[in-house]
Amino acid sequence: MSPSEVHASIRRGRAARLINGPELGDRPNIQALEEFLVHGIKYAFPPERGGMTRGLPTAHAAEPLSRKLTQEDPGPVWPFEEGPKRGYAFIPLYKRAPEAALKDQDL
Repeated sequence: MSPSEVHASIRRGRAARLINGPELGDRPNIQALEEFLVHGIKYAFPPERGGMTRGLPTAHAAEPLSRKLTQEDPGPVWPFEEGPKRGYAFIPLYKRAPEAALKDQDL
């Protein structure tokens, strides 16, 4: 992420009271974050799905969940021309997430 994207996200976090201000060291507001994750994230970031495409497996179609869960094929993929699988498009929140995931196995 670029420095400007990070700065903008911190400003949005402060405005939403998910991050405490500089007087508290810009620490996360754990109670507010937990409430947002449990109740609000599905409204703030509704999933964008598409048709069949080539891409990078995500969600339960990606490791390590794909080894532990039975699933129907095809699974969800982040659209990416160089991706190894075909599946239903599941648009990532950040457009360069597939590239980052290919560079970082933990991601």
